[in-house]
Amino acid sequence: MKAKLLIFSQLFTEQKVDKILTANTKKCTGIILGISHALCGINPEYLSGKWYNLAVGSEDIYYHKKVLEKCINAYPRIIQDLQYVILDLYDYTIFNYDVSLSTAIIKYWGNGGIMEDRHHYEQNINFVQDAEIEMEKSGYYVPVNDEYLLKIRDELFNKEVIYKELDNFFVKREFGVLGYKDYPLTPQINMSIEKFPFLPSNLYSIPSKRYKETIQENIYHFHQIINTVKGINPGIKVILLLMPRYIVLEEYHRIMLSSYKDEFEQAVKTVTDNNIFLWDFKSVEAISKNPHFYMDPAHLNYSGAIAFTCMLDEHIKKIV
Repeated sequence: MKAKLLIFSQLFTEQKVDKILTANTKKCTGIILGISHALCGINPEYLSGKWYNLAVGSEDIYYHKKVLEKCINAYPRIIQDLQYVILDLYDYTIFNYDVSLSTAIIKYWGNGGIMEDRHHYEQNINFVQDAEIEMEKSGYYVPVNDEYLLKIRDELFNKEVIYKELDNFFVKREFGVLGYKDYPLTPQINMSIEKFPFLPSNLYSIPSKRYKETIQENIYHFHQIINTVKGINPGIKVILLLMPRYIVLEEYHRIMLSSYKDEFEQAVKTVTDNNIFLWDFKSVEAISKNPHFYMDPAHLNYSGAIAFTCMLDEHIKKIV
């Protein structure tokens, strides 16, 4: 008889899109693609219909596309009645960002990002070893995609019980690690900032260097996202979203971001039509001026997310 050692935590380490759409099999009204701002700031329970928040911290345009493709290829039944896609575009600098070349790539994969495709990781000068080794060094398990291992897992464990218990286990962990929930549980983001918060430059800095190849490539992938969505259903409404950050941070970045604004708007204008909308909520002061709505100057907390999501839902109802 052959024996094989199975690591429980490894077996239940998956990419977020796989976790959410395996643990929740209901057909959905809409999906949310984006980074940590959408992850914390859009609570799908407060949107009309059935939504899945598939946002992962630090994700870029390229991996937004990969998440969308995964939905189509692996979970076509769940998205067959899809009516809306929300694409969190973070800010005007989004096209200048490639997570696979950044220091954030290992954390992105560790928190449930798409790892089936390494994109430009081999060119990343911040890491010298294979992605799997770097993840293990950082304390992460590599996501399991092996169908044979997943089959063994499903035979050994009651998945619904495990999903629930893992959700409870991650309650007090950082908001990037969600178990099998698509939105952080209350204790993870139930905090608020001071009226005049300290802004750590290393966390809220704006890249001063423009990477022309990255910008061109991301605009190309952005167009592919739009074309892919239309391929699912030409009538799907696509909401390109800029979310409100705390007003002090917005003012802090206003001048630095201005050099990117025209470039961003020109790129977005090339795709907008009757079913594609750019909603810029950066200046919505009912949200951005309230420090009790933020867990840090860049991310909404639990209360802020409810307020913002309810406002977002009212806007969505108007485009039905």
